[in-house]
Amino acid sequence: MINVDWLTFKSLVTAQSLPFKYVTLDSTYYMYTENASPIACHVTITTPTSSDQSDFETNLKPKGNRSTAVTLTPFADKVLPNGKRLFTRVHGTSANVAGAPDTIDFEIPYTMCKLTGIDIINGELGDKINLKILDTVTGTVSGVPNMVLNQFAYNVNLANSFHKFESRYDADMIQGLRIRVEYDAVTPDLLPKTIYVNFYLHEVKD
Repeated sequence: MINVDWLTFKSLVTAQSLPFKYVTLDSTYYMYTENASPIACHVTITTPTSSDQSDFETNLKPKGNRSTAVTLTPFADKVLPNGKRLFTRVHGTSANVAGAPDTIDFEIPYTMCKLTGIDIINGELGDKINLKILDTVTGTVSGVPNMVLNQFAYNVNLANSFHKFESRYDADMIQGLRIRVEYDAVTPDLLPKTIYVNFYLHEVKD
C-alpha cells in the first residue's frame, strides 16, 4: 500500500474513478483505495475545519464506502475489465485408442476463448498423456501449419477411470487452434478401448 498526501489521493481517485473506503479513528479520517495497487491517505479532523478536511467531507466522503457493483449479464459467467464477457462452453469428444500412442484432437470453434481444464474418462492407472496446442492448418500464429505452439502436460500419469486436469490460470485460444491429447495406454490386455475427453472453454464475446 502506497501512502500519499490528500491532494494526490483525491486526484488519483477522481481521475481513475477508484472505489475507496474510509474510517474515522482518533479524530482522523483514514482512507484507502480498493484496486490492485492500493493507495492510502489520512486527513486530520480539526476545529476550525482545515481546507483538506472540508474538501474531503464535501467532495469525496459521500462517494466512499460504497459496495462494489456486480455487473449482471444474462447467461454470462463473468465480465472482464475490458468489458468483454466470458461464457462457459464445455465440449466433449471421444476416440478409440490402441496404445500406439494415439492422438485425440479438438479444434477450437470460437473466435477467442480461454482454456481452463480437461477431463479424461475411462483411462487406466498407468496410462499417460501429453497435452499440446497446435497451430491452425494454415499456420495463423507461427506461419507453420500444425506447428506445436505450447505443451501443458508431459507424461502425466492418469488416475483410474477419471482424471481432471485444471489450471489455476487460463490459456488464451483462437479459432482453428487444436488441443491435442497424446494418449499412451500401457495396459495392452485392455485394448482397444474408448477414451472420453471434456474440454473446459470460456468463449470471449463483446
